[in-house]
Amino acid sequence: MVELNIELAVFEVGDGVQERRFNAPLTALTGETGSGKSTLLEAMRWTLGVDRTKLMRAAAACARVGFTARIGASRWCITRSTTDPKEDVAFTNITTGVEEQHPVKGSEARRSAADVFQDLLGIPRLGSGRTRVTLDLLQPWLYARQDSLPTHYLGGQGREQRISVGRVLLGADDETVDALRQTRPTRQRSGDRQRTG
Repeated sequence: MVELNIELAVFEVGDGVQERRFNAPLTALTGETGSGKSTLLEAMRWTLGVDRTKLMRAAAACARVGFTARIGASRWCITRSTTDPKEDVAFTNITTGVEEQHPVKGSEARRSAADVFQDLLGIPRLGSGRTRVTLDLLQPWLYARQDSLPTHYLGGQGREQRISVGRVLLGADDETVDALRQTRPTRQRSGDRQRTG
């Protein structure tokens, strides 16, 4: 995995751009209900097309939303149109000046914006089906959302999903972990035989 540093959130309104910078080494969003904490975080998730993310009213009033982040040695500006939510997500590599377009929902021919972002972070997409590790499964591990903290951290993900995400975040290779699991019962049975023999 590479280091991720979200530098600012971007909200394009009319002819202007509103930015919310995160300058501190550790940013804590505080404020009263309705001050925009969730709007800011949800807009970043929505930009990437993370499943089950709604665009809140204040962000929906903008033409585009997004964020700028340092990912490893490169800086990226990632934005998405709110007027046409099916329009591709724009990934601009500020370091090189190259822009790429990625769909909100992937297909056989094109990776989704969330998958591209996950690839930029160097987080593998291990598993398949329900246990395939995607950005929507990783999100609760990356930041805590006040409205769903109990759901996500006290059982929102099934046991298999938590194991899969844990493997990916710890850098554990599937084959290695599976090999260890398969040899453990063998060692346990031989230890039982030695005690009874």
